[in-house]
Amino acid sequence: MKTLTPQELNYEAFRCELRVLPDATEKNYKEKLENIATLPNNEQREVALALLQDKTQDKRQRFERAMQIWAHLGDSTSLFYLATAYFLLKDEENGIKYLKISAKEGNLQAQLHLGYCTLMGVGTKPDLKKACLIFKKLSQEKIPEAVYFVGALYMLDEDFVQKDPVKARKMLLWSVEHGCKFALFEHGITLIKKPETKKKGLDLIYQAAKKQEVRAMMWLAIESARGTIIPQNYADSKMYLEKCCYLGFRPAITAVKEAQNNSNEG
Repeated sequence: MKTLTPQELNYEAFRCELRVLPDATEKNYKEKLENIATLPNNEQREVALALLQDKTQDKRQRFERAMQIWAHLGDSTSLFYLATAYFLLKDEENGIKYLKISAKEGNLQAQLHLGYCTLMGVGTKPDLKKACLIFKKLSQEKIPEAVYFVGALYMLDEDFVQKDPVKARKMLLWSVEHGCKFALFEHGITLIKKPETKKKGLDLIYQAAKKQEVRAMMWLAIESARGTIIPQNYADSKMYLEKCCYLGFRPAITAVKEAQNNSNEG
């Protein structure tokens, strides 16, 4: 398996963010789905989210129905969900289309994701400077992920940003304290290296995984299988690996394919 550089691994993780939807909280969505037109818009939106995430249902049908509901509602959050569903279906053209509409209507999460797209070159040319401007604007709104990216940019030596390691560290620690999944994972990995901070580091990694940070989930998948740093648990390893694959995390997909090939050869 080709080993990715740290930057390539990070970019794979940021790309997966375009496919992350919040976990559905609506438990009785099937009953509500039958009379969905009578529900308030916010409930309709959440029923559609629960439907899309119900893997016991046919994938094509649940995606079509959920996306139809969000398109009909047309509010900025629904359009953000719609864009995310298109990214899950690997339709980046429509994903970008609805992401831009949602962002234009003021959805901060959509604006953040457009920053990811600009950084990675999804639907456009990669433009670090333009991405920096997007993240700086959103950092003023105290969006933890945006603060994280601005902090990371202050670690770079670019002509459009003055390097400032002290400011960078302050912003990165703030993003950890305020729940940025990327910062939680990266800081957690640093902390587990020392016995006295290992417990806190593991807690941060689990927090990141709960927020669907693919690097955290992949790390837990590997370590759950090994049983060296955390207790061995093959069920957890499988669960985290499946979640990574669902979000299209390339290292996870490659690992599964290689395991299947080795099994077939054996």
